[in-house]
Amino acid sequence: MSTMIKATNLSSLETCDSFFNRINLSLPFASVVKAGDLEDYGIPCTTNDRICVSQVLLCRGQSFSLRFRDAAIDLANKYINQGLKCLVVESHLHLTLWYTR
Repeated sequence: MSTMIKATNLSSLETCDSFFNRINLSLPFASVVKAGDLEDYGIPCTTNDRICVSQVLLCRGQSFSLRFRDAAIDLANKYINQGLKCLVVESHLHLTLWYTR
């Protein structure tokens, strides 16, 4: 694979140098990705508090039970409408919002 995701524990003052471009964080609506897909690219999103995707540093936010999928996506869309970059990551147990702060 020619693309790469870089997991990191950067401080908020450091830059994010990920070259993973498969997720467009500039869409006007939330994207939902599988945690396993991120982990396949080297992002341990189940253990880190910050991840770097498409050269954007995202911080772990609220998690939702899978049965509250619509609520998670609605909240992610609210963050996006407020100008934040936001991603919903789905694991086998829950959905977690990741967003810029």
